[in-house]
Amino acid sequence: MVGSIAFPQYLKLVSKLGSGTFGSVYHCFDEHLQEDVAVKVYKKKVNSLREAESLNEVFLLKKLQSEYIVKFKDLFVFEDRAFLVMEYCDCNLTDYMKTFKQKTGRNLPEIKIRQIMKQALSGI
Repeated sequence: MVGSIAFPQYLKLVSKLGSGTFGSVYHCFDEHLQEDVAVKVYKKKVNSLREAESLNEVFLLKKLQSEYIVKFKDLFVFEDRAFLVMEYCDCNLTDYMKTFKQKTGRNLPEIKIRQIMKQALSGI
């Protein structure tokens, strides 16, 4: 249990990755899938899986299939909360830019920014 949020036993909490307006994201190990996953737990309570499926983010992730977009793995409701299970990425763009600046003392070069933007746009 994290705060007032209970996790199913097969999801082993590794760390909290962040939180926002609609929920919090956790790094977990999924014992069913035998892999690290990112799990978003929505703040809004839901009564059914159908209600959870109506969330815009869930709808879009299920539809979008691209190597440039985080993969949808699962959606379920546990103790009145929607849990969105996604591919775990060990780095994000913000961390990548900070690390680059720390190592080189410079911002990302324009060519690298173009590559990142091309990948982002290819995803949609």
